[in-house]
Amino acid sequence: MSADLQIILRVIASGVGATMVLDRWAASFNRFFHIASPNWATVGRWLGHLSRGQLVHKKIADGSPVRGELRIGWSAHYAIGVLFATLFVVICGLDWLQQPRILPALIFGVAASNTPRPNVASVRSLATHTIFGLGLYAAAVVSAAMFRQ
Repeated sequence: MSADLQIILRVIASGVGATMVLDRWAASFNRFFHIASPNWATVGRWLGHLSRGQLVHKKIADGSPVRGELRIGWSAHYAIGVLFATLFVVICGLDWLQQPRILPALIFGVAASNTPRPNVASVRSLATHTIFGLGLYAAAVVSAAMFRQ
């Protein structure tokens, strides 16, 4: 396998793995604290309407359904995870893929929020993105072990 293909596969594995960790965390959070996970069908609906030229909606949940919206939403969710992993590797460099370190992944994962309840949103955002950073690190460690030469 070429070195370039190996890098691409490792970045994809890191992004998908981090997103999977995030999804498991969200499901557990929902189960124990009854806080709903994101509805990826609405993301798919929005993307479906976007492809037809409609960017803004009063309430996307009231918009007309789009065929395959749940699949589209989940695909977009994982594609964004891979995009974030790609951006992270571009920022940190390819050396990080060979020897993943947790601190850069955690720092990259943390984000803030500007909402009507900024304290609650910021804590949730911090927790969610910390989990993504942990998942990014864990997935990179696994992919580094899988692709050792």
